Amino acid sequence: MELLAGARDERQLTQLRGLLARTTMLPTSPADFELAAAMYRACRVRGETVRKLIDCLIAAVAVRADVEILHADADFTTLARHTDVRVHPESLR
Repeated sequence: MELLAGARDERQLTQLRGLLARTTMLPTSPADFELAAAMYRACRVRGETVRKLIDCLIAAVAVRADVEILHADADFTTLARHTDVRVHPESLR
């Protein structure tokens, strides 16, 4: 959703749709919501606040699936500092 919403124009939107069509979509589980809340709290107690809670849910699913997150969002960098989230080295922030 965020990826598609950030498209600059129709050409980029088409490219992003093609990219997403080649990815595996990971489902959420009830435990992911618990983990997402725990991740949010882990950052808060260390003095950093994740701005978007949906990023915590994405991070929780990634941890459960044992995959890295490729991102251009500072929230994932924050989450990686304080939780088990792994970010791809080519991430932009």
